[in-house]
Amino acid sequence: MPLLPLLVATSALAAPLTPDRRGAVAPERNFDVQRLHLDLDLDLDLDGAVSGTATLDVARLWEGPLALHQVDLDIAAVDTGAVPSTWRVEGDRLLVEIDGDAASVAVTYRARPDTGLHFRKAERGGPDAYDEIWSQGEGEWHRFWFPSWDHPNDRFLFEGEVRGPDGLTVVTNAGQELVNYLVMVAVGPYEAHAHPEHPHLVTYAAPGTPPSAVARVTDPLPGMMAHFADRTGLAYPFGPYRQVFVQRFQYGAMENTSASTFGARFLVDDRVAGTRDHVESIVAHELAHQWFGDWLTCRTWRELWLNEGFATFMAADWFGVAFGDDAYADRILRSFARASGGGPMARRFHAGPDARDNSHVYVRGSAALHMLRVMLGEERFWAGVRRYVADGPRLVETAELQRALEEVSGRHLDWFFQQWVELSHTPTLTVSRAQKGDQLTVTVRQKATKGQAPFTLPLTVEAGWADGRTLRARGWIEDADATVTLTVEEAPDYVAFDPDRGALAHVTYTQDAAAWEAQLRHSPSPFARRDAVAALAETDAS
Repeated sequence: MPLLPLLVATSALAAPLTPDRRGAVAPERNFDVQRLHLDLDLDLDLDGAVSGTATLDVARLWEGPLALHQVDLDIAAVDTGAVPSTWRVEGDRLLVEIDGDAASVAVTYRARPDTGLHFRKAERGGPDAYDEIWSQGEGEWHRFWFPSWDHPNDRFLFEGEVRGPDGLTVVTNAGQELVNYLVMVAVGPYEAHAHPEHPHLVTYAAPGTPPSAVARVTDPLPGMMAHFADRTGLAYPFGPYRQVFVQRFQYGAMENTSASTFGARFLVDDRVAGTRDHVESIVAHELAHQWFGDWLTCRTWRELWLNEGFATFMAADWFGVAFGDDAYADRILRSFARASGGGPMARRFHAGPDARDNSHVYVRGSAALHMLRVMLGEERFWAGVRRYVADGPRLVETAELQRALEEVSGRHLDWFFQQWVELSHTPTLTVSRAQKGDQLTVTVRQKATKGQAPFTLPLTVEAGWADGRTLRARGWIEDADATVTLTVEEAPDYVAFDPDRGALAHVTYTQDAAAWEAQLRHSPSPFARRDAVAALAETDAS
């Protein structure tokens, strides 16, 4: 048979795959920024302005000029030590010619930033109670108020002084090694509240903030820090930790290195019911970022799930320790419920050219980490996390987490990370059970989806009895159908599928109301109990 027609027919059926274009994932740089020194004045008049000098110490990596990101900066001078200094602006880049392999480049400028640095002015009838200035760098917004390499693939030491209007307190995270989007400044009439037993934990809030509101966001910090240190093998690495609460913050919060910014709306006192869990979850999420996001920072935005997925997962893990397994299960199930749509967390070549980048990085990332925890077991999973953290501070990619987990487990995990990080869909499973004699067989069918290969999933089944006995069987779902068999002396009162939630999937599984009630009453798994609650809610059982 001729080969050519076969090849043509095969290629016609396959979706075209397009490799990343050069510079598409991360812009190419000719210099490494080693130090950023800001000497700036901030002015609230005329809608807000910034002026001064940004000095960057740089070392050459490649031929060509130094490129710094900037948007609408009014640049007065660029001093490289050479006479004359040669520079130009092209679009959103300041290009500076540098002789030699290293230089200290001082850029004197003025700007009225549209974003990145936000000015709040107390005015009659306005939304702001007091004058305030605060920054927000993620994604790439600091380029609006200082020249920099505004992408996460360059880590440097941030130093300098930022001055605000007279009478206002200035908080910055100068003195830290970080990437550009983690530079932070906040200026306002703040009162500083140090933790009474841990003076390195400081909360900055508006004058007159109720003490109970400050305590709500400060008191949990020592326990959280100790727990995250135990899980990661690394004590909080940045010296003092500051929490700054600002007016009209555009997000919930932001994990700037050693100084997280929060919206002032999270400062709620005891008169506001039902807020404790939400507020504490936000505090835990941003603190967890100090390890996952600041100590370890995604090398490109493609890898953002390593920041956000870990912070979401670690906050859930804290709730499990502080409030019990049910609190952990609640938060993991929230992630699972929201993680089944959208594109891949980190698109790779084989995901296809139309796959969106960094979709569901919070919830799908948290779900993936929980699945790894279930699959590898507590000891191996946390040993892998500690190995992953140990070599920081550094920029990270998914392969480094995978390698750390492989080294401690002896398992090759390409298949897992391809499924949950690089691909986007969620498998659909139909589960049934049958008993013949003392053999209880559970069958799982994975729905075939056009253009998508079956997922590989761990298969766990728990049979349970009203007297508290349980029996588990494990296997794998690797094709369209899979079965697992348990030998039982008597019919169980319930059979729970995937009782530890080790697989993210759309599952159809039915058993009678009595079995669901037995599962709710007697399963030791909080996930299985919640499955029973959900199933009973759809029946007439009371």
